[in-house]
Amino acid sequence: MSLNHLTLEQEVYRRDAVFRRPEWEFDTQLGRYRDTTTGRFLSERDALALTRRTITTATERLKLITDQLSQGLLRLDQWQRSFASLIKTLHTAQYIIGRGGIRNVFPADFLEIARTLKAQYRFLDQFARDIAAGRMTLNQVRARANLYLNNTVSSYWRGQARSQAVGPQPAEMRRLLAPVEHCPECITYAAAGWVPVGTLPMPTELCSCRANCKCRVEYR
Repeated sequence: MSLNHLTLEQEVYRRDAVFRRPEWEFDTQLGRYRDTTTGRFLSERDALALTRRTITTATERLKLITDQLSQGLLRLDQWQRSFASLIKTLHTAQYIIGRGGIRNVFPADFLEIARTLKAQYRFLDQFARDIAAGRMTLNQVRARANLYLNNTVSSYWRGQARSQAVGPQPAEMRRLLAPVEHCPECITYAAAGWVPVGTLPMPTELCSCRANCKCRVEYR
């Protein structure tokens, strides 16, 4: 199964009426998408909804290759290569969304993505070894695999943080809780309020929620 981030982005954009409209452009001075016709900004809620739709699209592909693995239609090494390609596709797409589109991605951004992927591939190697050793049921494999996809939202936040470094740079950041259950670490981060940029970790990082973290970040 051959995948690339442009193909995945195209699939997501076809499902999303907002991003099918060419009038949306990324304002590098403000670090936000703007409708050039009306001047209206794309809300962070809509941007995060796009990241979730991206994950949903990838989850469908993950289910396909995992079913093929369980049915003996894919060898474990084939499944691992396909999954690695999917992880690469998704982290890249999420980073691009956070960064403000492919036109705002530069060589330094790809180095950031590469560092993320290096760590993810290392975890995937151990995952494949656990499967080969027979330590996991099919349901456990599916659940653990989905965590890899959920974790890709961390690349959206890294891309967004990078986009804030262009133009007038914000001095402060804060973590905001979503209306779901949170771990003690996320509650502590949110309670800190406005702090200097770089003080707090991005959502999914350094918290017990890990890939399931639903917090978000604001800058000023």
